[in-house]
Amino acid sequence: GEAPGAIEDEQGKPFVGKAGELLQKALRRAGVGLFQDCWVTNALRCRPRGNKLPKDPNKLIEHCRPLVLSAIKEHNPEVIILLGAVAVQSLIGWLWKEDVGSMTRWVGWQIPSMRLNAWICPIYHPSFVLRESKNREDHIVRTIFQTHVDAACGLVGRRPYDPEPPELER
Repeated sequence: GEAPGAIEDEQGKPFVGKAGELLQKALRRAGVGLFQDCWVTNALRCRPRGNKLPKDPNKLIEHCRPLVLSAIKEHNPEVIILLGAVAVQSLIGWLWKEDVGSMTRWVGWQIPSMRLNAWICPIYHPSFVLRESKNREDHIVRTIFQTHVDAACGLVGRRPYDPEPPELER
C-alpha cells in the first residue's frame, strides 16, 4: 500500500479502515484472505502529516524502500500486489527506473520480475476506488478493481521463472 491512514496508525495494522475493508472484500471474492494468506506492508511506514503526501514523495519512498525490499527478501512472495502510485514508485522505481510515470501506465498488468522471481501486479489503491466510485457509476470502477485483484490472485502458485531453467533439448 501507500502509507498508514488514521485508523491504521491507531491500530498499528495496515488496511483496517474503509479502504482495507474494500480490499479484504475483493480478495475474499478471489479466494484470498488478506491477513491469513498475505504479508501486508506499506511503501511508507509512517503516516504523513495531515495524511497528505508531499508533492514529491520520492525522498520518503527512498527512505522507506529498504524496509520494503527487506520484507520481500524475507517472505519471497510469488505475487506482489502494488496498491497505488506510491507502491508502484517504491518497487518498480527500484526494479526499472526512478521515473516510472503515471499509475495508469502500470495498472492492471502482471509483470514477471526475473530479479525477484515474482509477479508484480500494480492495481489502483482501494482508497482511489472509493473516491472514484462517488464520481462515476459505482459498479464500473469497482468491477475494474475486482478484475485486477482476481488476475493477480490467479497467479498464486506459479512463479514467473523456474528456479532452475530446464535443460534445452538438442
